[in-house]
Amino acid sequence: MHDRHRINGSVGIRHIVTLLDGSTYAAQALPMAQFICETTGAHLTLLCATSGSPSDGLTPVEAESYLCDVAEKIHAAGVQVNCAVRTGSPSEVTRDLVLEQGIDLVVITTRGRSGEKNWLREGLSSKLVHLLDIPILLVQVFESGPAEAPHLVRVLVALDGSAFAEQLLPYARVVGKLFDCELMLMCVPAVPESGKYRAAASVIHALRKQAEASMRKYLASVAESLEADGLSVRTIVTGSYPARSIVDVGKREAVDLIMISSQGRGGLDLLFMGSVAQQVVQLTDSPVLIFPVNKELAEEDETEALAAK
Repeated sequence: MHDRHRINGSVGIRHIVTLLDGSTYAAQALPMAQFICETTGAHLTLLCATSGSPSDGLTPVEAESYLCDVAEKIHAAGVQVNCAVRTGSPSEVTRDLVLEQGIDLVVITTRGRSGEKNWLREGLSSKLVHLLDIPILLVQVFESGPAEAPHLVRVLVALDGSAFAEQLLPYARVVGKLFDCELMLMCVPAVPESGKYRAAASVIHALRKQAEASMRKYLASVAESLEADGLSVRTIVTGSYPARSIVDVGKREAVDLIMISSQGRGGLDLLFMGSVAQQVVQLTDSPVLIFPVNKELAEEDETEALAAK
């Protein structure tokens, strides 16, 4: 299922799927999905997974009727859209549709019919991260509904120097080009504050300065590659705790999207409560695009990079 070209930079957004369940929570993904389609010309598929039981969500007939009503409104805005009703678990029917139709992006909200925040807690989002190798855009849900029309002006891209996180870059490049937005590349040094570490403050300070210098050099190299394509890029090295630092910078800079991989330096993924990606989704009010990491390709890239030195 994994395609090597996705690592090397040839990616696009041509077909999007949005998973709906008839709830107003899940429907809050629609403005973002429609905005992306209007900007990119991508085709949109509205998907509803049913159990076939009237006591458990929409019946297939109800789901078909609901999706058709939603599709009619979206089509009126000039977006190519179709509907799909499948029986089965949401994660599995989404995976099957992605495979069948070559979907490039999944757009869902952080809440579904149950109203529980977040779908990440061993729910849909977490399952999709482990089943898919395409980005999953999580739209935050607000009780008052979407605050305003979606837009992408500033996008925060979380990196840590690992080949895992670098699998985000082809998508960051595409987003930067398609939406003509500023890409803010961010790294959090892997050195804690001196108060949290059993070592002399001077030692921690020296280690931190070294880590920051290394991160700045790394981000400068990444930025140079992106700027060569005419993209607007800014780099930020700050903080000690990755998730909190990413969220704080996102809020301070009023970013419209945070991009992060499901794994980073530690190699931990969303199976583990407390992963950076999961914490970011829990703490931020911004949409978060999570890229499921392909360990095999990342390890191959690291091996090739070492061999080239």
